[in-house]
Amino acid sequence: MTKILHLFSDTNLLIQCRPLEELDWGQWNEFDEVHVIVSRPVQKEIDKHKNSGGDRLAKRGRKAASLLREVIAGSADHKVIREASPRVMLLVRTEIKPSESVAGTLNYAEADDQLVGIVHSFASENPGCDARLLTHDTGPMASATAVNVPVAVIPDNWLLPPEQSEADKRIRSLEAEVSRLKEAEPAFDITCINKEGEECEKLHLEATRFETISVGELAGLVARLKERFALANDFGPRQRQERMAGNQGLFALALNAKEVFVPATDKEIEEYRAKHAQWLTACEDALCNLHATLQNAERPLVFGFRASNDGTRPAADVLVTLTAHGPFAIMPPPSRSDKDGEEKTGAAAEIELPSPPRPPKGKWRIEQPFDHLFGNAELLRNIAAYTSGGKRGDFFGDLLRPNMPRLRDPNEFYYADRPDSPVSEFSLKCKQWRHHVTPEGFAAVIVLTGDAPQTKGAVGCRIHAANASDPTTKVVPVQIDVKHVKVFARAQTLVERVAYSPVS
Repeated sequence: MTKILHLFSDTNLLIQCRPLEELDWGQWNEFDEVHVIVSRPVQKEIDKHKNSGGDRLAKRGRKAASLLREVIAGSADHKVIREASPRVMLLVRTEIKPSESVAGTLNYAEADDQLVGIVHSFASENPGCDARLLTHDTGPMASATAVNVPVAVIPDNWLLPPEQSEADKRIRSLEAEVSRLKEAEPAFDITCINKEGEECEKLHLEATRFETISVGELAGLVARLKERFALANDFGPRQRQERMAGNQGLFALALNAKEVFVPATDKEIEEYRAKHAQWLTACEDALCNLHATLQNAERPLVFGFRASNDGTRPAADVLVTLTAHGPFAIMPPPSRSDKDGEEKTGAAAEIELPSPPRPPKGKWRIEQPFDHLFGNAELLRNIAAYTSGGKRGDFFGDLLRPNMPRLRDPNEFYYADRPDSPVSEFSLKCKQWRHHVTPEGFAAVIVLTGDAPQTKGAVGCRIHAANASDPTTKVVPVQIDVKHVKVFARAQTLVERVAYSPVS
């Protein structure tokens, strides 16, 4: 069986390299044949180059176009570049379309991403074949890595040496001028940071997804709650009773105090029944949403980028954008106020179901002959406390304190528009980012949008500045392994732990 390697060529193979016949293809001699495939985006780029004028690029574009025309117009569907060890053939395959399955990760408005999508499509439709992207450029390499397309790197020794010409001299002069100008600009260095705070070139994360309780399981749990805490029908004696408060001490006895049994009222009984129904509903809602409650208590999938301005100037009007490419979204990490709120409310504390209401049974209370004299003592104490000045001082102080806006530090980063739900990208901005200072950290949380056992994509960081000629971008592949966990056993434990609240 013939062993074939399919190399999907980038434009630079035909424009920037020596003639195909002069290249050393021996590095792939473990294959019987190497098929060098030219796709539609590369063919379009070559046509564009051949009509760009009379300079060196146009000459090479016309030469490459002539080679492709020879293949297309020939009797065979290929041109033999090398006969053996391995046999190398040039093919033109403009009918292959980019893969739809990675359209969310790649940007098909870019020719490089179209080429990567075509390699992905060919490999998907021909399982078992060895298909790779052949390029010398880092842009398509990064895109290919994000969607797991293998890359064959064009060796540096395949490239043509630079030609000496007046145009080249002029170009080099202009490049030197651009370089000089860029040396007077900010320059950014970006690295990706994993959850351990270590630099990485790929993020490998693990997530837990809690599964919902089924309708049948939920019905069984609610039935168990009804069995353990059935709606009461016994509400104690229904008649008022009196007795001397002899067991309440000598003081009560000296005041001739007595105990009065007050039966449960019809209103208390109705309120109990309503609260019992509300309690069951609250328990059912808590059990139905137990998976979400446990999910919220999980440690988030965090990552970040660390960036520094290593240029010779501060960066002006900086915009740093974090992006998500794949079947997931991102959010800013919780703010300090969010974390404080979680600590106060115990969001990550032990989960419990609410306690059922106690049925009213009536109650004994001590009735003293001077109760009517002190019935409003609590109200009088509240009035005295307020008029003493404590509350009044706070109240008027708040009214008189001016509500002045806090000025932002021009050297600090702030959210351009902090999202409160998962998004594909969000940004931070800074008026002036000083150079050669401590690097800045930009963190985010990944939010999964699907239930697949494994999720792949990429995250990126893009930095723009008003006084930087070009944006700086860092893209890192992401793999998330997802473990699914059932919560029914946890729900059963919660049901069995329910108890009445202690009597106050």
